[in-house]
Formats: sequence, structure tokens, C-alpha cells
Amino acid sequence: QPQAKNMAISSLSLSLFSLIYVNILNTKAHDCGWSPGNATYDLEKLVITASNKVENRGYYEVFDNRGYSAFNFTYLFNICENMLSPPKEDICINNTKREQQLMATGYCSDRNETDGSCLEVTDIEPPIAAYQVKRQIHYNNVNHTEEIFYDCWRLHNGDEEQTKWSFIDSDDPSIGVRLSYYSGDWCQAAFINREFHLEFYCDEVIENIPDRKEEIIFEDEICSYVLPIYTSYGCPTECPISSVNNKLCDGHGICEFDYTNKKPQCYCYYGYCGDDCSKTNCGNE
Repeated sequence: QPQAKNMAISSLSLSLFSLIYVNILNTKAHDCGWSPGNATYDLEKLVITASNKVENRGYYEVFDNRGYSAFNFTYLFNICENMLSPPKEDICINNTKREQQLMATGYCSDRNETDGSCLEVTDIEPPIAAYQVKRQIHYNNVNHTEEIFYDCWRLHNGDEEQTKWSFIDSDDPSIGVRLSYYSGDWCQAAFINREFHLEFYCDEVIENIPDRKEEIIFEDEICSYVLPIYTSYGCPTECPISSVNNKLCDGHGICEFDYTNKKPQCYCYYGYCGDDCSKTNCGNE
């Protein structure tokens, strides 16, 4: 895995195991929301549960579409919950094999206060919320065949307390919300436990849950990964998604922060009004 301190940007293709859009919209999932006081967020419909997983896999999959091996990473994750099933690669869950390959078996639970080095590692066992997998192809000169090997890093330790919410921009809650997973495998290169951040940007596109052909992963700090997702589900609930047409602010407005009233709201286009911009008989509104 590259350990460069410069931002590493990987163009990714996203596969959701044929996760059907209509199915996920109509599925009631676990509690997955955050209400810090001046905004409320609800990602409940994005959680993969036993009732909406596809092909017997209980996680999203984001994979690198470039052809060279240095960036051949796959990110597996659920939203708000641990993955319902572990990755198929044994190296992701077998700590004995990981130890044999000199890979971290868990997160650092005790550090040296002087130099930040790890004094004690606590093993990570499934289920957890996120993994990073690297697929490598080696050519066997003896058998003249290609052999596939996998490396795997855990980006969370499975503990609900290591799942945190925050604003993308605390000065403007209408921009979106960040869901972070902490206490993944110890990263010796950076003296931190690996972490994974899902940033849900408020956008008019509800279909991206996420399901775009191309995605970008940022590594702006070593062993800290950020996946931006543009979707209406990243908008505060004060800007409603219409139950009639599934559009943000009924498709007749935009979601922005009202700095006077200190809350997000729909700002309606000319000729429309109401909290969700669905009304046309506006009068003095």
C-alpha cells in the first residue's frame, strides 16, 4: 500500500452487487441518523440489512478501475452498521495468517505518550464496518502462470463507539454530513490506527446511494481514507425529499442554510413556496 504523504487520489468504479434502487428506497433499516441541534440527518435507507442484501453479500463494494497494480484497491463497507458478511479473502479475517505475513492483527490500544509508538495491539475480529483490500498478480516463472495474492487492512474495529458523526462544514450544515470509522489496523508508517470517512454531500441526485460509475478516494493523510458521495440523503431533513417524485425540495428549490434562523431550509424557485417548495398557490408566502 502506498505510504506517500501527498494526497493520493484513486479513480474508482463502484459496484453495489446489483443493489436495486427501488428496493433500498422501500426498505426500513436500522437507526442511522444524527441531530446535533441545528440540523438533522437521516441515512437510514442506505443501511444494508438482512432484508435488502443482494447475492448474499452484506456490504457495498468500491473498487479501483485502473489497470496497474499500485492502486488496485477495493473498499468494502456498510453504512452505520457492521458488514453483514466478511470479505471472501481469508487474509482479512485470519489473524494467524496476518501475523505470518507480518501484517497488523489489530488496532493500537495503548501508545507511548512520548513518541506515539504503539505499546499494545488489540486484535480485530469480525464483524466490522469497513475493509480495504489490495489484489496483486504475480507471474510464476516456474509454472508460467499468474498467481493472485491479496493484502487486506481493516478500517474499523467493529465497536459502535468508534463510529462518529460530524459536519463536513460546521459553518454550513446544508453542505452535508460525515460518517467516520476509527480504530482500524495499526498503521506503523503514520503512527495512527487506520480510518475511513464517508462524506455525504447534499445533492439533488437521490439515485446516487452510491451508484456512480466513477468515484474518488482521497488519502489526504497516510492511512486515513475519504470517500465523497453526492446524494440527496446527505441533505439535512429540514430540506425534505418529496414522497411524490423523490426530488429534493420537490424539484422546485435548493437546500441552503438560513443564517438568520440558524437552520437549513428549502429556498424555493419563483412561483413555488412551502417548507418543501411543493405549493404553487403562494399568496403572500
